[in-house]
Amino acid sequence: MLLNISNLWPLELEFQRGKIDEMAIFLSDLLSKTYGFGFKIYNPFENEAWNLRELRDHISQTGRLYNFSALDVYENVVKCVEKLGLPHSTHAHIEGYEKQVGKENLISVLAKIKSLNLTVNQKAGLEKRRDQIFHIAHANSYSFDGNNENLTDFLNENQNVDVDLAFIGFNKINPLITSDRRLINSMLTDNILENPQKLICSAVEFEGDSFVSFRSFEKSKYQDCILWANALDLALNTKNKLQVSLTLNFPNYANVADIPEIATWLISKEARENFMKDMNKDFIKSSSLKNNDKVLNFSEFVTITRTSPAKSLGLGSIKGNLGNGADGDINILDLDTNKIDISKNYQNLKNALSNIEHVIKSGEIVKKEDYIDLNHHGSIFWSRGKIKVEGKEFILAKKKEFYQKYSSIFYDSLKISVSEKILRNIE
Repeated sequence: MLLNISNLWPLELEFQRGKIDEMAIFLSDLLSKTYGFGFKIYNPFENEAWNLRELRDHISQTGRLYNFSALDVYENVVKCVEKLGLPHSTHAHIEGYEKQVGKENLISVLAKIKSLNLTVNQKAGLEKRRDQIFHIAHANSYSFDGNNENLTDFLNENQNVDVDLAFIGFNKINPLITSDRRLINSMLTDNILENPQKLICSAVEFEGDSFVSFRSFEKSKYQDCILWANALDLALNTKNKLQVSLTLNFPNYANVADIPEIATWLISKEARENFMKDMNKDFIKSSSLKNNDKVLNFSEFVTITRTSPAKSLGLGSIKGNLGNGADGDINILDLDTNKIDISKNYQNLKNALSNIEHVIKSGEIVKKEDYIDLNHHGSIFWSRGKIKVEGKEFILAKKKEFYQKYSSIFYDSLKISVSEKILRNIE
């Protein structure tokens, strides 16, 4: 579980004054109470204005009631995560995705992160550690013009940033769960006639906006096709595949059942071209994918679906590999890549991924043909990080006082009760 601390008012002074040690003490304790794994940044403090129609001009703009900007939040959270040495880096959702402003904000944030000149400081006792200090969620959604060169160039030049790709599945309908009021505003204005679905709005104390609705992606729509192509473009043109993870932005963009077909787009140009035949005509004319002959080999596909996500989470020693000490999570496919050219016979890969008959979890068989073991339970991974700073009791006392004065709950009530049998501490 990643905690969204982007709108956490108890951190107001830390964000404003850059008090990283005090911030680290509080957040380490918060992770211990909630069994959180790390931190997510999502539209920092834009919900200061309760009216969801009200948007700030730029992420460098300070608030009306506080003297810091969204960029300050990004900077201080990144510094704090490395101070704590958490397994996963700062996990960022840049505001304004699926719009041009999202790309502008992304460029500003990446410039800020690069200027910090920070090095990875993962302290968790695992041999294979992450390489990044900053993770960008659903990276395909920031180049609404279809030009990903800014991001791919940055990734190829900076190994301490990685991304996940949110592939579009073109399902008949997708649930939409988001906190991005810019996305919601665009839906309410640009597509009001095309998207008649109901919208549920709420605001969570100290967390921010929350929106729930439905929408659909269609191959006839130009911008939907752009989002689809962006994920492929980034996967194919990012040189170091350990900087790229295949994801679905579930449930917003696609679902797990779409993965077998997504795999074919990555490993076969022919599969991509066949899928594109009934797409928007303007998109087909302008898409750079027509002239992109690159494909992933099977090893690279395994990297972006297994190795890279595990490494990004700081769990590369126990997940995403079959080395000594790893958990032993295995899918057994009926596929011989030595005998079959999957770039030409891509249907074989799709069939193999669609019909996985043997699944091993933590060394135990959980699926064998039609048999599925529903009694097997996973674990909740969590980490508090490591921090040695004087004055811990005083700092936490001040935070508890803040909650007592300004929150509807007491700080100690955040403590979660979970069976230790399913907890797995990564330190």
